[in-house]
Amino acid sequence: MSKRVIVTGGTGNLGRPVVDKLLEQGYEVLCTRRPDDQVTIDGLEMNQVDLTSERDVESLVQVWKRKFDRIDGLVCLAGGFAMTDIATTKENDLMHMYRLNFLTTFFMASALYPWMKERGGGTMVFTGAKAPLEGGGAGMMPYVLSKSSVMELARLINETGFTDDIQAAVIAPSIIDTPINRQYMPDADFEQWVKPEVIAEHIAFLLSDASNVLSNPVLKLYHKS
Repeated sequence: MSKRVIVTGGTGNLGRPVVDKLLEQGYEVLCTRRPDDQVTIDGLEMNQVDLTSERDVESLVQVWKRKFDRIDGLVCLAGGFAMTDIATTKENDLMHMYRLNFLTTFFMASALYPWMKERGGGTMVFTGAKAPLEGGGAGMMPYVLSKSSVMELARLINETGFTDDIQAAVIAPSIIDTPINRQYMPDADFEQWVKPEVIAEHIAFLLSDASNVLSNPVLKLYHKS
């Protein structure tokens, strides 16, 4: 029986390689997209939802529960990025990053956890970042604070998830080799960056049964950057 996995942000520069890898490995993939996103992926069920709205996320999960018997995995890739430091960061900057990076993850995880527990467990994969682990994020303070919260959420889930057969894992990439990053940093050595396809392979591993031996996994995907 193939596993059924939800991917948020599945139409993005990282999301598409992740979706492709999971489909290649035989997963059934449900993909969310923003209400203003009209992108479609052949063979995928696409669900438009505002992931920053707790009510909208809970409503979508109820739709899935009526349609499917279980969800085996969740991959949270939706999010955003911004550059401000302690002197320039305002409340709106903090809340914007908090909503895009933390709340989109928290609302999906909290809505799916009881269902996963009821149906025998599952795996959640969250997107962290290098800076909260290694430092160097003072110039992108709201982003780093929001990603730190995502990584702490995974740890807290695992405190009870151990007995509920639910594991929360974190991928912590450095600079991802995407078109938008190349545009912003045209003089950089792109070969130093981590490729989306490599991240996709590691996410597929975290969703596989082979990862069950891991405890509180945080995969540092830095390559040479």
